[in-house]
Amino acid sequence: MASVRVSDDMHQETRRVAALRGDTPGALLAEAWKEYMLNHKEEFAAELEQAARIVRNGTQQDLVDFANRNNREKAERAAARIRSKG
Repeated sequence: MASVRVSDDMHQETRRVAALRGDTPGALLAEAWKEYMLNHKEEFAAELEQAARIVRNGTQQDLVDFANRNNREKAERAAARIRSKG
């Protein structure tokens, strides 16, 4: 079995919800992941098709840009979370 790291807050919340459900945190997270994947499979399929088109017809820089397209937004959200805790 592999380990997954989550924030301390998420870990505590997952433990509480799992206990309320009479489940384990791992089982709760596995169920949530399966549900997420089911609800987003079209989005994932579209992104994989876009990446495949870039591999077939684009440049290496196009692929790098595609892979990094959300990094600025993720960094800004992370910085906002850090600021709100401080």
